[in-house]
Amino acid sequence: MGKKVILGAVLAVLIGGTSVFAQPSGLGIGVLWQQQVGFGIDGIGASGVSLSLKLPGSPIFWGVNLGIGENYFGLGIQGDHYLVYRPITGYLYWYLGLGGWGTFHVWTGNTGYMGLGLGARVPIGISLQPVNFLEVFIDAAPSLGGRVDFGKHGGFKFVTSIPLGFGIRLWL
Repeated sequence: MGKKVILGAVLAVLIGGTSVFAQPSGLGIGVLWQQQVGFGIDGIGASGVSLSLKLPGSPIFWGVNLGIGENYFGLGIQGDHYLVYRPITGYLYWYLGLGGWGTFHVWTGNTGYMGLGLGARVPIGISLQPVNFLEVFIDAAPSLGGRVDFGKHGGFKFVTSIPLGFGIRLWL
């Protein structure tokens, strides 16, 4: 009985301790550079620069990207809710969250097609906030989902990836 009480107390401290949030508040806007690292069945989306956005009063950190090329149009969105946001030391924090992603893309080249994708992600990262209005962050977000392509080579695919991200956000 004593071991169960101790284990329960340790779990309560760990769970209670991870609910401490010291996130900046207000409007957060910046840029996020992501590199998709595919594994398993198929990769998700493309690499590149995204808009990073956190609206006041909302718990979701957004990323929105737009890709336009000669034969390509793509739109991607991701939204993450941080479950854990804790200080490591001084101005350095770590975070863990749950989120989702969605993509829409059209390729008009030789094998023209259109595709839609949806999935889940688990971002884990480090955030440096040297001053109140500036945040620099790096993270990885293991992701899993599905993509449907319509066209000559259409069909459904399970997709997996680990987007690696680096960003800078200003807090207004």
